[in-house]
Amino acid sequence: MSQKSRVIIGGTSHIGFSIVNQLKSDQKANTFVSYRNQDKFNEFYEHHDLTGIYIDFNEPFRMNTFDQMEQINEVIICYGEEWFELFHECNGKAIEQYINAYITQFTIMLTEFTRRMIQQKSGKIILIGSIFGEVPASYEAIYSSVKAYQHQLIKSLAKELAPSNVQCSIIAPGVVTGGMTDRLDRETIDVLKSDIPTGQFVTAETIAEWVEFLLNQLDLSHTGQVISLNGGWHIQ
Repeated sequence: MSQKSRVIIGGTSHIGFSIVNQLKSDQKANTFVSYRNQDKFNEFYEHHDLTGIYIDFNEPFRMNTFDQMEQINEVIICYGEEWFELFHECNGKAIEQYINAYITQFTIMLTEFTRRMIQQKSGKIILIGSIFGEVPASYEAIYSSVKAYQHQLIKSLAKELAPSNVQCSIIAPGVVTGGMTDRLDRETIDVLKSDIPTGQFVTAETIAEWVEFLLNQLDLSHTGQVISLNGGWHIQ
């Protein structure tokens, strides 16, 4: 039996790197990691047994990107970039580029994944979304709206693809320690933590552990569900 193929979109992000490390002991999967910055990819994965795939979501998605793979069994999507800005001050060109990268190209890419999984009659898609894909966010209106679209698409695909034995899940973290918090001052961090019942931010390692858990689930019962990791900040 051939090995399964696992694709991690956004593998050079802080979260993506943690996911790759969490799953690296799985000898049953060939891992493909997307990157935009070759130097960063080489720095992160010099000693890893995996294959890099160049993808720039500011450019039109190439439908032959994954032709080298005989099959696509697992997809983890964790690429993205926060956008902190008052809505009325957002630049029109920047909005267009952001929507193209995180809605248009995201959607086109998913058509390729779903087509392959329907043919295989199996597959797993995990989106690393955001708490702000479930609840609106002031000062992050564009980011929150884009994440809401991504969440809604994955939920819709969960219904559409379930008869083909394809599981679709969303992990929606709150404030993540690392890239997000590095740009915040101490006062802002303290205010945020005081608003979170556990008083703790989410770590990339915790997200990676949940990814591994979802990949190991054989039952379809949880498909379409959102795993909210936010320390009780938002409870549905």
